[in-house]
Amino acid sequence: FNFGLSTTTGVVVPIEAGYGTDFSNDDYPRHYKIGGWWNDAPSPDPLLNTNGQSRALFGGAPLTNTFNRGGLYALADQVVYRPDDSRRNLAVFASLAAPLDEREIFSAQNTVGFYDTGPVAARPHDTVGFMVTEVLFTRAETEFMNQLLQQNGSSTFVKRDQYDIEANYGYEFASGVVVTPNVEYILHPDTTQTPDARFAPRNAVVIGIRLSLDLDDALGIPSHLPTLR
Repeated sequence: FNFGLSTTTGVVVPIEAGYGTDFSNDDYPRHYKIGGWWNDAPSPDPLLNTNGQSRALFGGAPLTNTFNRGGLYALADQVVYRPDDSRRNLAVFASLAAPLDEREIFSAQNTVGFYDTGPVAARPHDTVGFMVTEVLFTRAETEFMNQLLQQNGSSTFVKRDQYDIEANYGYEFASGVVVTPNVEYILHPDTTQTPDARFAPRNAVVIGIRLSLDLDDALGIPSHLPTLR
């Protein structure tokens, strides 16, 4: 909880522009955003040590890159179907994000999916979601992970591209109380969090659940101050 600037190493500058609508002014609301970031802080190299050698093979401290970094992103969502005049709707969404240099961990992270609010008339506040996320590692990060696996005696290696396919269902038990179980299937898992791994992980199934409490709805608290007249 140190909010001082004594350990600051650089500046991050985000830039974003967008356009959005809602049900008060659009039958089919949408949001579009484009943006980018610039970062002048030094960063550790994903592969090389201070001698310019592979850190996985020769050890040592990571090389510090001092060049400026940046990236670009775009996001969009659009309601494409409404079965009636309520707020039940089917929306699609997508996002793209990529740094502008190859000395990062990721080359790109892209997402596409849909979100259905009120899939049946009897459950207008339930939701169904489906999403596919692609994570593309840089060649340097992929080489680092595979060289660690090689050092650990592995005969299997990770791939640059990783995919996470997720489906979830949000069930409203009471006003403002939603339980959302989800299932994910991960193709080509990475070893970024397990540097001592002795083999590349196989495709994985992950099951989870989330509890959400919206105090506005659950306790009847106004979500905004009333308009004064």
